[in-house]
Amino acid sequence: MTVFTCSIYPPVTWLWFQTLIRVVPDSWKILIYDASGLLEKKDYPGAEIVRMPNWEHGRKIDHALQHYPDDVFFVMDDDSFLFSREPLMQALQYLEARPDCILYSFHENSYQPMRIEGQSIPRMGTYSFLVHHERLKQLPPFSFRTRPHKENILEGDFPYWDTGSWLHYNLLKMGKQVHCAPQSDEHLITLFGTSSAYVSLWNAPRRTWRNFWKKLAPDPERIWMDSQHIGRNLSMMLSHQLYQECTGRTFLPISYSYDDLARQARLYTAGNEALEWFLNRNEETAQLIKKVILR
Repeated sequence: MTVFTCSIYPPVTWLWFQTLIRVVPDSWKILIYDASGLLEKKDYPGAEIVRMPNWEHGRKIDHALQHYPDDVFFVMDDDSFLFSREPLMQALQYLEARPDCILYSFHENSYQPMRIEGQSIPRMGTYSFLVHHERLKQLPPFSFRTRPHKENILEGDFPYWDTGSWLHYNLLKMGKQVHCAPQSDEHLITLFGTSSAYVSLWNAPRRTWRNFWKKLAPDPERIWMDSQHIGRNLSMMLSHQLYQECTGRTFLPISYSYDDLARQARLYTAGNEALEWFLNRNEETAQLIKKVILR
């Protein structure tokens, strides 16, 4: 078994690794593709760290599957945190019992589902999923990469197939099974959008709080109502604050904390259930992470 993730934002990758090693067996391989070039081997004992360009996520998954031979891969975003082995063991048992099952997703993606033969079918979520690599290799050439949506299959006229979605669709056409579990936060929690917030707001020549704030709030009311945008930034700031609390180190050169940002966000949550959900989820996740790492 290989557990695989891709890193862009080192603080969240460190948190991911620290929670993971407390759950998975020591015999499992941990493989990290490092697109930041900033991960230090001493912080990831036993893991294999591979420097990698910041390719599209699906291309990185394709590359890992082509270059590492394990029968089963556990692919995780590094802002997904596994707190129990239970859902993973259940998924492995499911794969073993069903020889036609190729992919097992821990989070179904009900946004923009596929319309196949009159049925609405959720797409696989790729925050955390298992790939039965040996079975997949027996099929025609595959890819997890995104591609334009021209087939009129995704509901809502969505313009592209997200990571893994095109493969999901084609596996179903071949009569293979892709299992998508309903989202559960009991043992596997995802912050959502942490690395994309870092890339869009920080991975630039001037990494300053002033630069961050200009991008975040040129029009505060409009930006704060964009719950996806602010939710990602809250995730980025939360992971940075947790990294500071757990290691005593800093990564982003800022004096503003997640707590400061969250207090300001709560001023705008009235009538915005999505933003309130992000805030509550972050607080619950923070408590779980600290309980595991700092105990």
